[in-house]
Amino acid sequence: MADGNADRDGGAVGRDAGGVDPARVNLMDPAIQACPFDAYRTLRDEAPVYRMPDLGMYVVTRYDDLHSVLRNTTELSMKKAGSLVRTPAARKIFEDKGFRRYYAMGDDPPVHTAYRQIVDQAFTAGRIRKLMPYIESVVDGLIDSMPQGEDFDFVKAFCVPLPLIMITRILGLPAEDMPQLKEWSDYWVEVHSYSLTPERELLVARKGVELQEYLLEWFDRKRKDPQEDLITDIAHGLYNGERPLNINEAVSLAEHVLVGGNETTTNGLALAMQLMIETPGLEARLRAEPEKIKVFVEEALRLQSPTQGLERQVVKDMELHGTSIPKGSVIHIRFGAANRDERHFSDPDVLDLDRKNAASHMAFGQGTHHCLGSPLARQEMNTAFERLVARRAGFALAEGRNSFGFVETLALRIPKDLWIRVAS
Repeated sequence: MADGNADRDGGAVGRDAGGVDPARVNLMDPAIQACPFDAYRTLRDEAPVYRMPDLGMYVVTRYDDLHSVLRNTTELSMKKAGSLVRTPAARKIFEDKGFRRYYAMGDDPPVHTAYRQIVDQAFTAGRIRKLMPYIESVVDGLIDSMPQGEDFDFVKAFCVPLPLIMITRILGLPAEDMPQLKEWSDYWVEVHSYSLTPERELLVARKGVELQEYLLEWFDRKRKDPQEDLITDIAHGLYNGERPLNINEAVSLAEHVLVGGNETTTNGLALAMQLMIETPGLEARLRAEPEKIKVFVEEALRLQSPTQGLERQVVKDMELHGTSIPKGSVIHIRFGAANRDERHFSDPDVLDLDRKNAASHMAFGQGTHHCLGSPLARQEMNTAFERLVARRAGFALAEGRNSFGFVETLALRIPKDLWIRVAS
């Protein structure tokens, strides 16, 4: 067992003296977003269904409740209570310059099922196994480029390029377009912060239209010259095997794969590296027992949960833990809280390489909308740490270089940087 530190970002923290008053928990508070784990414990214990005043959402934090909610398609819908593009001016940009942003993978069954059948084939365990030599070559190339004995930002040098290279290859898009694709992807997720200014939302909308136009051009190319890639699969995809996808559906699927295929894995890699560095003896044990790396990856995902929470819309009056939730409300499913629920995980704030149920975490969701790219993300993280600890030693945080800050967002856990130094 490896004990996590009481570290600055809450990787494995204990409860602050006096705890947290549930009436004062505001998940929009940047300080709580940076270190939410004491607040999560308070909510699980004292307010497992908590109406967050600022957004009016009902936050659910216990593991068993999330398990139930994620499978409840009778009373709950994956569709948002409203468009994440909130201002009329930003919506008008999409309508006039591009087209309305649609979340195809966020629809409900059977619509969601029909879309997922088109993209699932690219992320099966068999497909990922075939990619293994390429994943290993990319990881080794990134390790070769890492300086020794010098400070560098691990996020920029390793965490961003690995998943971006992989998802670009799977989609069948040019490697030289990766910097632009990453920029569009970062703008795409900003709407999940719930705190964009109207001016910023206009910029996000303009960047969203740029991505739409780019993808439409590539769909045209792949229709004329099909290849063995996911853009081709989507361009020629049939909804329920009956009709071609319209441009809104096709772009929506491609956007989802691009963003989902790089953003959360980037954050997962960075958060896992920080945990490894700050947990005494962990690097040495992983080197001595590389078979434990898979459990380490699951524990890192559980403890830090790159996707902290997502929403469901209440489509009929319901009750949860004695709380009446009216139709039209939004439930916020807090994966990050459930993944530290002591009712399901013993010593939940401890990184335990011998944990038997580590993989039962909800970092990738559960149920119908379980993350389609989870096999790829797991393989990227497993391969990364297998090769990192085999080929390098002496990972440490760079002195005085890290902000230890997080991007302000409700849905995701995004470290701003991770400056490290590698001895050899």
